[in-house]
Amino acid sequence: MKRLSIALLCSFVAIGAYAGTPASKETPKATKAAATKVSEGKTKFIVIKGDESAFRRQMAFTFYDNCGGSLTVYVSGGNAMPNSEFQQTAYNYACGYANAGGGCF
Repeated sequence: MKRLSIALLCSFVAIGAYAGTPASKETPKATKAAATKVSEGKTKFIVIKGDESAFRRQMAFTFYDNCGGSLTVYVSGGNAMPNSEFQQTAYNYACGYANAGGGCF
């Protein structure tokens, strides 16, 4: 029983010492991002390009109605999604929003 107690004590000390040391001393690198404004017709949107290995990205689309109002829709999705998916999602939301308000935002 005495040997078992000593063996357990030594194993607990070893596990505690191993868990107390940090895995690495490197700090994470900052992500650089650049935003560009693009307009196609009456639709203006901002394309944010940054770390291409990032898991998600976000785009903003601004829609204008005939009443003089504007609606900005922010769409975020996976890095591998094409821009057309972002545009279609924002367009569907803006159309639904305008139809609910009688044609105006």
